[in-house]
Amino acid sequence: MTPLRLLGLAAAALLLLLTYLLIESAAPDAARHERILDTLRAATLNDAALQRDVLQARAGLLRNYDPLVRSVENLRGAAADLRRAGQIARGGMRAEIDREVAAVVAAVDEQAALVEQFKSRNAVLQNSLIFFMHVSGQFHPAGGDGDAVGREMGTLTNAMLRLTADPRGEAAAEVAASIERLAALPIQENGRGNIRNLTAHGRLIIATLPAVNDLVVRLLAAPTSERIRAAQKVYLDAHGRTVARANVVRVLLYGAAVLLAVYVAYLFVRLRANARALRDREMQLHQAQKLEAIGTLAGGIAHEFNNILGAILGHAEVALAPRPGAPPMRHHLEQIMKAGQRARRVVDQILTFSRRGDRRHRPIVAQTATSEAIELLRASLPATLSLRTMLRAPDARIHGDATQLEQVVMNLSTNAAHAMDGHGTIEIALDTIKAKADLLLSHGNLPAGRYVRVSVSDTGCGMDAPTMRRIFEPFFTTKAAGSGTGLGLATVHGIVAEHHGAINVKSAPGAGTIFEAYFPQTEAREGGEQRTGSMLPRGEGQTILLVDDERDLVLLGEEMLASLGFEPVGFDNGSAALGAFRADPHRFDLVLTDEVMPAMTGTELASAMHQLCPDLPIVLMTGYAGPVPIDRIRDSGIREVVRKPLLSATIAHCLARHLH
Repeated sequence: MTPLRLLGLAAAALLLLLTYLLIESAAPDAARHERILDTLRAATLNDAALQRDVLQARAGLLRNYDPLVRSVENLRGAAADLRRAGQIARGGMRAEIDREVAAVVAAVDEQAALVEQFKSRNAVLQNSLIFFMHVSGQFHPAGGDGDAVGREMGTLTNAMLRLTADPRGEAAAEVAASIERLAALPIQENGRGNIRNLTAHGRLIIATLPAVNDLVVRLLAAPTSERIRAAQKVYLDAHGRTVARANVVRVLLYGAAVLLAVYVAYLFVRLRANARALRDREMQLHQAQKLEAIGTLAGGIAHEFNNILGAILGHAEVALAPRPGAPPMRHHLEQIMKAGQRARRVVDQILTFSRRGDRRHRPIVAQTATSEAIELLRASLPATLSLRTMLRAPDARIHGDATQLEQVVMNLSTNAAHAMDGHGTIEIALDTIKAKADLLLSHGNLPAGRYVRVSVSDTGCGMDAPTMRRIFEPFFTTKAAGSGTGLGLATVHGIVAEHHGAINVKSAPGAGTIFEAYFPQTEAREGGEQRTGSMLPRGEGQTILLVDDERDLVLLGEEMLASLGFEPVGFDNGSAALGAFRADPHRFDLVLTDEVMPAMTGTELASAMHQLCPDLPIVLMTGYAGPVPIDRIRDSGIREVVRKPLLSATIAHCLARHLH
């Protein structure tokens, strides 16, 4: 079983355990518990009220049976509510609670049936008693036989009072005997009906009273209250056990949560360590890719520099050779200048390609950057590959970074060269398009507008649809192991997206590939763009302090500044230059210093001079590949940084910006 599967099973088991503990840790609902206790108390009170009302009804003290009905209804409602009491427990405890609640329900039903019998029989009894007492109290016989009837009526009434007070003993027999004697006495016609009714109700009382008293005894002896107490005891016992178990499970759940938190913290630390390792590895891969690209270009660059050096050395040798009557050397010197400028462009391209740091987007001429990339590319492609260009957007500008645009052209071209396996044709095209509607591309969509399109096509093997879907994924490559990192096209995609553009890819197996990168076109121009072909600005005798550790460059710079109308004062040592400046700070109108010098760097020299004369313009020269930190430039009072080697035009325009 794989470790990943084991980890999944462990996670599932842990999830089930935590779910079980969470369920078991739930304590009984406090509100429900209080409602059940209130129901038990209400059932007990209603049972007592029912017994009290039964006694009052038996004594004839109730005007109606509504209190009995309410007590029975309340008992039945309480019994129905108690059916939910078992929800606090499970298993055997719940079954026991349900049994006790069922016993309460049965006792209440039995008691309700007894109440119904009691109501009907007691109503007959109370009516007969009321009639008997009313008739006996209103009967007044007159003389003769009436005296005997009156005496017997008194005897019957006394016996009836004893019977109703204590139905036990001989009272019932005395009432029955008195009724019989009364019925046998001669009674006048006007009292005979009352006597018959009286004796009839007396006999009904004798027959009904024992049954009513028996119902009263059974109601008073009903087990309802005992069943309620038993159910309450079982419920409270189950509730206590449930609460105790929930507390124990909470402790276990807390322990599991602590262990889980420790494990998560451990995983977090591991993930952070892995993330740091992954970032370090990714940086190494990016650096390796850059080094690999530079290594690939090294042979072609060496060939390019050999051609440049051949032109320089050849024209210089012809210019220096003593040839009587030879034509002027201007042509040879112009060729030397052209070769030197070409070498400078190659060096700038190499330094830009290898430089790391933040990008500053600005309006750039797309064709200029594309042309520089093509010049560098020509030196790196094998001779068996043909490179064709069609650049038809000389003034089109994009808001971006020239180095990144060059990298797009070079990465796409390098990818095309690999796809053709050293034989075929690469075509690089540059043009502008105006989209009147949204552009739906293979790898991104663009809104309507004007765009600069960079196209790189090859005659290679092409790609199928699955490969096209993955070509911009980081580390995806179809090359053999060790032949590439799979970051080239991913870098292209990132650069185009950063410039708010999109990419369209057209390819089919055996039909070659076309990559089209679209960049939004801008009409803005950078303020630093200079017009070509104009006269160089000249100085008016301003004194320029020139500092460079190379003595030959100091002499050359002095001649160049003098030819531009300035008064140069050169030093090949930073300390000596600082001493001369301290001696007369107001003598100099501008300082032009190199950065990389022994003992004292250009920024250190500039900082010391800036403290002495804060308003003095200072220009820093550097041939170093890496950028000078912005904060160090700002703190040193440096106005501008120019890159070496310097030409007269560069120096003239730079000094003009800071002196006029």
